[in-house]
This record gives sequence, structure tokens and C-alpha cells, in this order.
Amino acid sequence: MAPLFGAIRSGTMILSPYGEIVREEWLNTIDIRRNVELDEWVVMPNHVHVLMLPRVELPVITRWLKGSTARRANQLGDEGRGGAIVDILGRADLNDASL
Repeated sequence: MAPLFGAIRSGTMILSPYGEIVREEWLNTIDIRRNVELDEWVVMPNHVHVLMLPRVELPVITRWLKGSTARRANQLGDEGRGGAIVDILGRADLNDASL
């Protein structure tokens, strides 16, 4: 199966429609979520890297992202892809870098 979020071509990440959904939902975070401060982030072909300052528990943030992206993916007409996004985002390697 091809990577869900897109592909890297000539050193540039080309987002698929599903990758665009993930990108747009992170951009929406800036406007609608006051409980997270985004620093740097990037959508990769099969995962997402995020540096953020959470003001709530990390599972709250991942639940929001997984839910909002899966709902939008399902609206594209491929019900199975929403579940795939949840699976990919659900494998988050959450490291607490606070001191």
C-alpha cells in the first residue's frame, strides 16, 4: 500500500488529499485550539512530526486530531481511509520533553 499522506519527490513532500487534511487540521489548531501551542511540524508520507507545547494531556490532543482528520477523510468517499488515518496517528511516539 502506498503511503497515505503523500510522497517525497525531488526532496519535496507532495501531499495526497489525506495529507492535505492532516495539514489543514494542524493549521486549524492555531485558530481553534487554545490548549496547544504549535512550534514546528511536518506531514511525512506515512506519519507526522510535531513539536508543540500542550496545555492539556497529550491524549486529548491526539483524540481531537484523529477524530477531525478521520471525519474529513471519510467525507472523501473512502470510509476505510478514515480508519487508516486514525491508525497512523494513533501510533504516536509521545515523548515528554519537559524538565
